[in-house]
Amino acid sequence: SPPRRSSDLAGRLVCAGGVGPAGPTASVEVYDPFEADDPPWTMGEPMPVARAVVPGAAVGARLIVPGGAPTPEVAPTDTVYVYAPLDTTR
Repeated sequence: SPPRRSSDLAGRLVCAGGVGPAGPTASVEVYDPFEADDPPWTMGEPMPVARAVVPGAAVGARLIVPGGAPTPEVAPTDTVYVYAPLDTTR
């Protein structure tokens, strides 16, 4: 597999929040295309609160998750969460 750098998300796709059968979710799921195990999806540490309609952007080794809504009806919030999927110091 290609070398992984600590300055990015190392080719991983990180999905935070969304809407499931019970409504908005706080789940964080990580897809690692270089993972040999099947399936390559793993559960990350959940966000502090459930969010629907959540944007996100990778900045360095962090996933910035601004806003989102506590309901699927899109009532935006002014919160910002920072997720560090490669941080193993916790």
